[in-house]
Amino acid sequence: MASDLPPSAIKRERPPGVSPISNIAPAKRQTDELHKVQPTPAKFLWATCQDMNESMRLNIKEVAVEQAEENCLQIQHVLESALGKSKKDAISTGSLAIERKMFKQWIEELNNLRDRHHKHEILVGVEGPTGAGKSSFLAALVGLSELFPSGQQGAATAVVGKASWNWDDKPGSEFRAKVTLCDKADIEQSIKNLLKDMKRLSKLKSTLPRDCDDPEEREDEITNTGNRINWELPRIKAVWGLKREELQVVADTCNSDQSYHKTVQWILKKNPQACRFLQDGVIEFNAAKRKELNRKIKPFLDSTAVNHGAGSPFSVWPLIQDVHMYVKSNFLRPGMTVVDLPGCGDATASRGEIAKKFAHRLDVRLVVSPIARATDEKQGQALMQSGFDEAQMKIRGKYDGRGFGVILSMMDQIDVSTYVEGSYELQNDPETSQKLEELKTLQQRKQNGHKKLRNTQAQLKLVERERKEAHENHRMAKESPLPGSEDQSNANRENIEELKTKADNATAAYKRGSDMINTLKSNIEKVCEEMEEIEDWLHNKVTQTRNQYVKDRLQESHAIRQAALNRSDKGSPPLPIFPVSSKAYWRLRQKEPPIQSYTTISSTGLPAVREWLVEATLSKREKHLDDVLGAYQGLMAMMRFYSQEKGIDANFDISRSTVEDALAQTHRDFSIKLGASLSKAALKIQELNPLEDVKRICKASSDEAVRVAAKWSRKYPADDHDTEMMRCNTYTAILSRNGSMYTPKGTGITYNWLEDLGGLLLRSICKEWDDQMNQRLMEIKAPIMEAFKKTWTEYVSQLKQDIRDNLPALEVSFNHFAATADDGLLPSDSNIQKMLDKLSEDASEVTDDVVELYGRELEPVFEAALNIKGNGSYKRRRDCVTNKIRKISVHIARPIVNKLSERLEARKALVPRDLHRIAQEAIDRLKHELSFHLHNLLENYPASEELKKKKIELQKDIRVRVEEWELGWQPQGSKDEKIMGSNLKGPGDTQVIIEDDDSDSDKGEEVVDTPLEAIGDDMENLFRDDEMQDA
Repeated sequence: MASDLPPSAIKRERPPGVSPISNIAPAKRQTDELHKVQPTPAKFLWATCQDMNESMRLNIKEVAVEQAEENCLQIQHVLESALGKSKKDAISTGSLAIERKMFKQWIEELNNLRDRHHKHEILVGVEGPTGAGKSSFLAALVGLSELFPSGQQGAATAVVGKASWNWDDKPGSEFRAKVTLCDKADIEQSIKNLLKDMKRLSKLKSTLPRDCDDPEEREDEITNTGNRINWELPRIKAVWGLKREELQVVADTCNSDQSYHKTVQWILKKNPQACRFLQDGVIEFNAAKRKELNRKIKPFLDSTAVNHGAGSPFSVWPLIQDVHMYVKSNFLRPGMTVVDLPGCGDATASRGEIAKKFAHRLDVRLVVSPIARATDEKQGQALMQSGFDEAQMKIRGKYDGRGFGVILSMMDQIDVSTYVEGSYELQNDPETSQKLEELKTLQQRKQNGHKKLRNTQAQLKLVERERKEAHENHRMAKESPLPGSEDQSNANRENIEELKTKADNATAAYKRGSDMINTLKSNIEKVCEEMEEIEDWLHNKVTQTRNQYVKDRLQESHAIRQAALNRSDKGSPPLPIFPVSSKAYWRLRQKEPPIQSYTTISSTGLPAVREWLVEATLSKREKHLDDVLGAYQGLMAMMRFYSQEKGIDANFDISRSTVEDALAQTHRDFSIKLGASLSKAALKIQELNPLEDVKRICKASSDEAVRVAAKWSRKYPADDHDTEMMRCNTYTAILSRNGSMYTPKGTGITYNWLEDLGGLLLRSICKEWDDQMNQRLMEIKAPIMEAFKKTWTEYVSQLKQDIRDNLPALEVSFNHFAATADDGLLPSDSNIQKMLDKLSEDASEVTDDVVELYGRELEPVFEAALNIKGNGSYKRRRDCVTNKIRKISVHIARPIVNKLSERLEARKALVPRDLHRIAQEAIDRLKHELSFHLHNLLENYPASEELKKKKIELQKDIRVRVEEWELGWQPQGSKDEKIMGSNLKGPGDTQVIIEDDDSDSDKGEEVVDTPLEAIGDDMENLFRDDEMQDA
């Protein structure tokens, strides 16, 4: 209710019939009244929660954004309705035309803001070896099964796949996807280059070595051209189905650019559907169900060949730039966008290249590696321990425990007995040894129990047979004729009694045997339960031991590399490592029997990853929310000023232009002064120079360069213990590529000599870069904002003085407006933060070209090595490269550092321009809000009584919604504490079903079941309790 709001929220409405200037005090009185009554701007919870913890602040701000979206949507409907009703007056002049323009501008700003908020992305990407379980992990993380395809053969994900929250709630569009294809011209150029290479290779092979001036050069060119063909050929074959022989035939016929162009078009026309895809550029899919969407987009994500229309099946992945899905998952709603990258080490090298190029765009990078080989698998290790990548992340401020993590997948796959046998720790653990002994004893008891059960069951069969015989004999004896003599009768009676006793004993023995079988079965079940408990304990123990061992090794390696990066032994954030089991997660989600030891959702490791990701992205999410809320507050202010009721100082004979003219000079002066004060406060930015110590940087990188270059001839240069040599052809291919990235076909190993050296340089500067361009840079925000607030206060005071001096009748109303002017500090604070973040990001991108710069410096070295021919050329080439780098390593780093320094200074030089822009935007925002205020104050009602009445109703409608909006933003008491995006709910604990693992039971004592021919006369003592003692 309006009465619940602070006095400044909304003025009391004056009935239209009452003269707003009746009994008005003179100008002097207005000034006096100003001194007595100062409006107090509303304090919103999201703007005053700085002292709360991060998660609470984030929750408050996310709720505030939702409230703003809902209220703005209602106001938008009201304004659009008003615009529709006044279409006939669209060409009119005066206040109505101004009002229409204001409404349209407000709606446009709202739509742009909403679009900016919905398009905000925090990229969380996974990379790792092919088949490591990346797609399965992401699906479990988001809580949507088969989100990305996880094929059983070949590479499942062949292109970059992304998934974000779907803001579209239209029926049939609950799940959407946008497939972006490559540029058709790029595809045509790739085909043309392939044809040229094939023609050149054919010509080279048709030339005999003795006919060449340089046979060695011929072999090198054959190797290099063949490698390029092998790179591109799978892409062409996947889409157009052309075999190498077919392409070779058409390539040999090309002899001019025109003929190449015709051949390329001929190839493209072989697959009309592929051409249509390229012409469309973007393909969009909508579906009401996720599985329906998955079915539609799967052919665009994976590498399998399928029918796309009436033509032959083909794989479309070589034409795809990326596939972006929009789905419903609470984890994604706060702006998270998960990215599934093609696996490194993929059989098709170009797919692995896609992953590497995209990786540095990620806000959070997760390397997925199967836990069983996480410390040894070379591709995963290359991603986790890449010196170049680590230095780049450090420079970007993402190597702080929040920008990079390791997922140890397939945690459920472990052989307990094998691991225990190979674990020194477990073999020397008393508790584990005790459990193993107990398990061994129980296994023996179980074996003995089964043996006794089988023997007892066999005996019971004989007892049953003899019991039947005894009862039959007794029956026949009773029914036979009585003998004649007394002696015979007595003997017959004794025989009957004896037969009866035997029958009774057999019946009793049978009952005891049946009871014993039940007891044996019960005892065996109890033994099995005890075994299951111990096996479960051992499985947990082994899993935790294995997990901790792998984590410790990775942490140890990480700590060593961190110390090298920081050039200090001081502690650094540990590497976030999360063992997970996607398989166990889905077993529980789908209410299937759980995997042993994974009986709760938390035991699968997925909730821990989600919690870490939420915490890791809190800062970026909060900055975005601050930006959005500041903009929404501006929209609120405009509607508040437009809809507020007139006060006692209304209806002046003053025009808008008069007011604007009175304030124009102050606006101009302070636009310059505000920008200048911000630039002065930001002078410390110009003092930041992480490349200042050129001598140290060059020496540090050059000392390592020779050692690194000496290992370039190894197949696994990153492994100091593996001395296997690289093939000569591979070495030559890298030389011919000027040391740039190369992945030999079939090996899955990627070499990048330039990146090796670039990594050394980056590692020598990353500590200073992080300290200055990430840490100290952000500290400069405080003095910039202090200068902004000081100058802004002077600016607002001068505006008030201008009104007081030139238009005193407006003083009270203007002071009311000026009381809310500090709201403009919030968007400016956000803009300054964005400017600093952008400066940090742009500065880090200065180092992106370090590989290219090294390429220019080392081109003569590689060219000289390639010119070495003849017998023994491989060794002489290796020596040439190593020796030349030894001689020039100190000198090549300096021009590179100088170039980086020039680019950094050029970027810092843009800071004053950026700050002047922020200052001008702040003043423009205030002028824009003042325009709404002036419209309400000076141009409030049209001349027409009917239009006046409609406008009063419109203002009242908007005013009510603004009041509700303000009330929702103010503190309402305790709120539920939650973090949106982390509340994915899984099923509760399910019944644990552990299968009996008796794989070794048949390795013990052999059990021989000896058949019993007869029980004899010991039926009375058969199946007694003493026989159960050993069972």
